[in-house]
Amino acid sequence: VLKDQAFEVKVVGRTKEIYSLWHKMTTKGEHNLDHIVDVVALRVIITPKPQENIEEEFDLQTTDRGVWLCYHALGLVQHLPGFQPVPTRVKDYISFPKPNGYQSLHTALMLNGQTIEV
Repeated sequence: VLKDQAFEVKVVGRTKEIYSLWHKMTTKGEHNLDHIVDVVALRVIITPKPQENIEEEFDLQTTDRGVWLCYHALGLVQHLPGFQPVPTRVKDYISFPKPNGYQSLHTALMLNGQTIEV
């Protein structure tokens, strides 16, 4: 479905920088690195295909399709073989955007004892 509906799907990995780890541990009062869940993270960026013959600026169907694709990708990620989703680590900033307009979905998965944020 992603291949049919998305113009582009990019997956980018990152590890948290040393300063960011120190800052998070200091501000949260956490002294065990194993309790920091976003040391390793993947970002999935989906660009939906625009509808033909409609100006993209006014294309609500493209926006709706993009939102649907994000939830679809979340479902796919949470069912990857070998990975275990962490139910308490799902954040839905699409249904509940941040005050600055930020919208995304976050989840965490376990693999071999390592937590990976997506």
